[in-house]
Amino acid sequence: MSNVEVQWIEDGTPAQKPFRAFVIGWQNSRYAINRQIESYNALTLPAKKRTDHEEMQVAAVRRHIVSSMVELREKLDQKYGHFRRDGIPTASIDAMRKERRADLDRAETWRDIRNLTFHFGDVVATDTDLVVTYKSILQITDTEVNSVWLALVAVGEAMKQLALERT
Repeated sequence: MSNVEVQWIEDGTPAQKPFRAFVIGWQNSRYAINRQIESYNALTLPAKKRTDHEEMQVAAVRRHIVSSMVELREKLDQKYGHFRRDGIPTASIDAMRKERRADLDRAETWRDIRNLTFHFGDVVATDTDLVVTYKSILQITDTEVNSVWLALVAVGEAMKQLALERT
């Protein structure tokens, strides 16, 4: 079975393929995190008092969202490095990264949460480590999550535009 987006990558020249792959990868990563955010919003937006158990469910979804953002930031930084290494002008990306630096850096403060999440570390964490990590998750505000996400989207879209110019 063929997929039009996969075919678009395959039909590119060797010079176009890495840029086309980035565009498709970025779009799919953005879609996946947006779906997590929709799930999160379904839990948090209804105006009701939550039980302690429901609060932990909110924390569980939040931790996956922030963990995904940490991972995605790292991958965008890695791809940005490839653009720079290959001598591709990155002024539009540089401007966006500078403008959103504080939000992008905030994601890095969530690295321990990312490690706990993607390595299922909460299953084997010491009680002290687990409490510290969950308290940090519970202290993250929706405003912080949204600011970091919007910064990542802005940078990712600037990178996508640059990649599209080379396809």
